[in-house]
Amino acid sequence: MAIQKPYADYDWYKTNYFGSVIPEEAFPSFAMKASYLVDGLTAGNLQSLDTAPDCVKDAICAAAEKLYQFEQSPAKEIKSENNDGYSVTYADTNEEKARDDAKAEIRVYLSTSGLLFRGGRKITANRIITVFNARTDKEKRREVFIPTNIFGVSFCELDSSKFVGGARSEEITCKIRIPFGARIEAGKTYLPESQYKTLTDEDALFYWTLQKGSCVLLAGTKATAWGTGAYDLGRSITKEELTALCHESRYTGPLISVVEYADNTQRGSQAVKHWRIGGK
Repeated sequence: MAIQKPYADYDWYKTNYFGSVIPEEAFPSFAMKASYLVDGLTAGNLQSLDTAPDCVKDAICAAAEKLYQFEQSPAKEIKSENNDGYSVTYADTNEEKARDDAKAEIRVYLSTSGLLFRGGRKITANRIITVFNARTDKEKRREVFIPTNIFGVSFCELDSSKFVGGARSEEITCKIRIPFGARIEAGKTYLPESQYKTLTDEDALFYWTLQKGSCVLLAGTKATAWGTGAYDLGRSITKEELTALCHESRYTGPLISVVEYADNTQRGSQAVKHWRIGGK
């Protein structure tokens, strides 16, 4: 079932956001207005989710307060008012400023979520991905990959164009945000790439990392979920086996190659800390 507006209710506003500005009877109206502003800033991508992420609920509360405070402000400039005194239109500049203030609050709360729309993007949240870390099998002298399932990830797909030999060629650039609190398969521990390289093949099965040249699938890779028992996904596999697994399991998503990454887990609150992957 698709997510329903408004994306936050009064219980969340009082209990989790700790809001006190908006009275209960007025909250649904302003939360609805804020939800439409969120849709505009995220290009409506929240409609593909079953539930609103916590950062979206907080953004709704912050934006709703700005809109409510504008309505309650005695300094509003009235543009027109009819004789019965019940129909009032405020100056466009005042209304626009109130909306801009509300949008600014939304951007603050969604700034590191991967949900904000910046043109030509398809955005989804709460995804399961599998990171395949590349290693060199010393015995077989070939590259192999160790899979790790990660839950609760945001994925952004950007359609972009470039010209090659005078003709336009389409390519897709992907950005993936992994929250610091994301659930990692089997409780694996993250290690920086430099430390991961020093692990033995046996120890590497208990860790994961980010590195250029690794692969990402937009799906979990448990054999039961893929409907195949042909591959032991508790060990390393070759690129050929990975490609065959995708084909036999009828996986239709992209096989993403990591071209850049950033570890943003050293500073900020738990809600802000994250790892970021750039791929194609």
